[in-house]
Amino acid sequence: MNVLKIAALALITLAVAGLGILLSGVFNIAADDPHWAATRWLLEAARDRSIATRAGGITVPPLGDPKQIAIGAEHYSQMCAKCHPRAGH
Repeated sequence: MNVLKIAALALITLAVAGLGILLSGVFNIAADDPHWAATRWLLEAARDRSIATRAGGITVPPLGDPKQIAIGAEHYSQMCAKCHPRAGH
């Protein structure tokens, strides 16, 4: 085998092993469990780049409206609370 085939096989093996680890559930991704420094950096970098890419042209609405707060609390309950529980939970 030439070097290119060996490198491709190694990358495929690493990708399959990594996917297996992620899908097995042994890697805890919960927001309330500290991550390794490298994992935290990767997640934060991906989050920051994603936000920067999609945030252009968004105008922040006036804050403090009780209706908006209620809608935000409902959205948090439905989409965030599972990974980001309230303090003390």
